[in-house]
Amino acid sequence: MTSTGVWIASFVVFYYIAGRLYKSYRYSAKSRHFNCEEPVTHEAVSRWPFGLDLFKRILDAELGKYFPNFLQGNVERYGNTFRYHVMGSSTVFTIDPRNIKATLATQFDDFQIPQMSQLLKLPGNHDKVDDTGIDFAAEFDNALSWTSLRCRFADKYWLVTSKGFTNSCNRLNEYVDHFVQLALTRNSLGKPQDEDDVSGAKEKYIYLDALAKETYDPVDLRSQCLHLLLAGRDTTASLLGWLFLCLAQNPTYYQKLRKIVIENFGTYENPSEITFSDLKRCRDLQYYLNEALRLYPPVPHDVREASKDTTLPFGGGKDGNSKVFVPKGTVIEYSVYVMHRRKEIWGDDADEFRPERWEGKKVGWEFLPFNGGARVCIGQQFALNEAGYVTVRLLQRFDMIENMETDPVIKHDYKLTDASANGVKVKLHIPTA
Repeated sequence: MTSTGVWIASFVVFYYIAGRLYKSYRYSAKSRHFNCEEPVTHEAVSRWPFGLDLFKRILDAELGKYFPNFLQGNVERYGNTFRYHVMGSSTVFTIDPRNIKATLATQFDDFQIPQMSQLLKLPGNHDKVDDTGIDFAAEFDNALSWTSLRCRFADKYWLVTSKGFTNSCNRLNEYVDHFVQLALTRNSLGKPQDEDDVSGAKEKYIYLDALAKETYDPVDLRSQCLHLLLAGRDTTASLLGWLFLCLAQNPTYYQKLRKIVIENFGTYENPSEITFSDLKRCRDLQYYLNEALRLYPPVPHDVREASKDTTLPFGGGKDGNSKVFVPKGTVIEYSVYVMHRRKEIWGDDADEFRPERWEGKKVGWEFLPFNGGARVCIGQQFALNEAGYVTVRLLQRFDMIENMETDPVIKHDYKLTDASANGVKVKLHIPTA
C-alpha cells in the first residue's frame, strides 16, 4: 500500500473512532441532562460485532415460525426493557405498559411510524409485469411475509430481499393501479356518487371513488387501498382462527360457550335475532374473545421511531424505575404478545386459556389487542362484532369440536398480523337427531 493509501486509511479509521467518541460523549451528556439511567444494553444481548449474532437469531426465529416466542425468551433473559444494536441501528425493546402508553399517547409527538418507504418496492418503467391470472391473495401473502421480515431490521431492511418479493410487489401494485385508474377516470367524467339516480335508487358507496375526490395522486390512492385491505383482511380472520384453536385445545370451554350461545341466541334451527348490541351484552362471549385476543393479539409486535431526543419513563437502572434516554432516530419496539403473557400482570396461569379471568376485570394499557392512543384501530368494534357473530353461528350449528393438530408446538405465521403456521385443524360435529 502506498503512503497516500496509508494516510487515507488512517484518516478513515480516525474519523470513525472520533465520530463514535463524540456520539458517545453527546449521548452521555444528554442522558445526564434528562436524568436517565441505562437499561440492559447491547453487550448483554449481542456479543458479535454489529450485533450479527442477534441478527442471525432474529432471522432463525422468523424462518422457524417462532418469532413471538423468541421475543418472550429475550424478555425472560434481559428484562422488560432493554437496548440492543443491529448493524449500527439502535433499538429499545419494551413490554412495560407505562412505556407503551408514553410512546402511543402521552408522548405521542415524540414518536413516529418509521419512514421505510421502500419496504414495498414501487414498479419502475422497466419492471412491468403481466397481471393476467394473478392470484392476488398468494401475491399479497408473499409480499407481507417479506415485508414483515424486513421490518425486523429497521433501517437495514434493504439487506433482506428476493426476486420473488419484488415480483409480488410489482404485480400487486399494477393490479391495484388498474382500479385506481378506473376511479380517476370516473371522477374526471364527473360521475356523481351517493346521489339518487333517475329510478330513485341510491348508488353503492365505493371507497376508492370517494378517495379519488380527495387526491389525484395514483400512488397515494394505491397505498390507501392496500392499507385498508391489510387492516381489514387478516385481523378478524386471525382472531377467529386463534379462538377456535384455543377451543379445540380446550373442548370443555367449547361446551360452556355453546350452552351460553344457545341460551342467549337460540339454536341453529330456531335462532333469535342477533344484533350488535346483543353480542356486546353477552359478557361471556366477550370474555372468550378477549382471552383469545390476549393470548394471540392479531398484531403482536409493533415499532415506533423517536422523532427527537426524548425519554421513556421507565426501564433504566438496576431496578428499572429510572427514565431511559432515547436519542432521535432510535427505534422503539414493543411486543403486545409478550406483555399479554406477563405473569406479574395476568397471574401464574398467564399462558393458559382461561376466559373466566375477565370476570370483573378492568384493564388499561396492559391489554392492547387493537393498539392504543391516536392510532388505535378504528375498526375494533366492527371486528369484535364480526368475530362474535361468526362464533355464535358456528356454535349454534356444531355441538362438538375436535383438535386434529398433531404438532404440539404452536408455530406462528407472522406477517404483519399473526396466524397459526399450521392452520386451524379441527373437526366440527353436527348434532345428531
